[in-house]
Amino acid sequence: MVIPAKRKKKYISSLLRTTKLATEDSEYILIYADKITHKIKRNNILYIKSELDYVAIVTLEEKILTLGSLSSWLQKLDTSTFVQIHRSYIINTNRLKKIKPNAVLIETTEIPIGSTYKATIQKLYT
Repeated sequence: MVIPAKRKKKYISSLLRTTKLATEDSEYILIYADKITHKIKRNNILYIKSELDYVAIVTLEEKILTLGSLSSWLQKLDTSTFVQIHRSYIINTNRLKKIKPNAVLIETTEIPIGSTYKATIQKLYT
């Protein structure tokens, strides 16, 4: 990921705060976004979507946009519950409603399955 020089310092400090806060409690995760720290239950996360230099963490109640990458979030989350199914998406498998040939349904949102990640989904549910 390429980050413009003027935003690099802000990005690094945001990432360090989020990383530090994420490990404090296993049931909750603290996310720093828009100069506010959000405390959310890990189980309330529906999915995480990559949006350029940011990630959107979509929960039952809200969508939180914060600086970061999907790979950094995948390291912070429990890999038995959170699985990457597309280069732009990580899903909470506890919130999975349906699996289609090329997509999954999380609550009411359809999320595509990348061809690279199809085997991962098949391993989970076979």
